[in-house]
Amino acid sequence: PEVAALVAGGDNKGTQKKYFKVWKQYCSYVSKYGNDMKSEVTICHFFVNMLKKGVFGMGSIWSTFACLNSGMNCVYGVNLNGMVQPRSLLINLTKYHTPKQSDVVSSKEMERVLTECFDYDDKEDLLVIVNISLMYYGLLRQNEVMSINVEDITLVEDKMIVHVNYPCGSKHRAQGFSFTIPTNLYGV
Repeated sequence: PEVAALVAGGDNKGTQKKYFKVWKQYCSYVSKYGNDMKSEVTICHFFVNMLKKGVFGMGSIWSTFACLNSGMNCVYGVNLNGMVQPRSLLINLTKYHTPKQSDVVSSKEMERVLTECFDYDDKEDLLVIVNISLMYYGLLRQNEVMSINVEDITLVEDKMIVHVNYPCGSKHRAQGFSFTIPTNLYGV
């Protein structure tokens, strides 16, 4: 059964290791306590036991559930998503869990930051605004944005746009490219 669960992890070796580890932990738990592998109560006890031991935390409980579900589905043809007790347990356990990572910034919050926190007449501030905009809207990664300099930005006030020349040769056939950002995106 362990080999079948490993295969369920897909092509990524890291994912396979995680799936295999969770499946192995579950098999060890069941053999130690002599429970039925397909029992909803056994699955619930497994999660509570592993949380108490600190094997995994609240932040990874659902991914652990997905790993276990994959193994159960692969080996026994059982889908844990159809089981009421384990899902109810996990929902109740994680209901008030606050993730450690920060939340996603809403577009309204981003607009407030871009319109209230910078001086648009200052070229350095304009560079920061452009960098934040390009990263926030997913046009460039952080390391790519860092290659844009003040000289690469032109504010065209009569057209209400900011023209950005992206100089990196790794984009657009090694010639770089340009962005034109409407200034009404950030209140200039």
